[in-house]
Amino acid sequence: MMTERTDEETGRDEGRAQYESICEAMAALQCLDDGLASADYNGDTYTTPHELIDVLRESPLGVSVRSSWTLPGNPMEAAEYHIDLSMGGPACRITGQLDTYDEPADAHIEYQNWLMPWTEYDGEPDGEHGAQAVLDFARLFYYAA
Repeated sequence: MMTERTDEETGRDEGRAQYESICEAMAALQCLDDGLASADYNGDTYTTPHELIDVLRESPLGVSVRSSWTLPGNPMEAAEYHIDLSMGGPACRITGQLDTYDEPADAHIEYQNWLMPWTEYDGEPDGEHGAQAVLDFARLFYYAA
């Protein structure tokens, strides 16, 4: 007997898939940074960090920023960002705050599915290692106005 998956389960699976892909990409990048001759990611082999970084920077559907509250007449400055990884049902993104240098201060994977709110993916089982990989991935992008 086949059971029907819930929107929550399907959304969480999308969050997990994106999380695992980012962890794999950042591990491959670390291998190249450590001087290994090549590293595999997503079925392809890369020989320089720049090759892989170019591919990773092209992978999101979009990168957006928004400002925090400011007084009228003052310049708007980016304060938060999000990176759209997938859209529709399910959808996945990375969100976080920007520091004073327009660099990600934190990074959180969120997922959602039809009629459900955005929910943070907790990143089990990799915990802090995976959270650092997501932050490192988010730091590959440019957020300044």
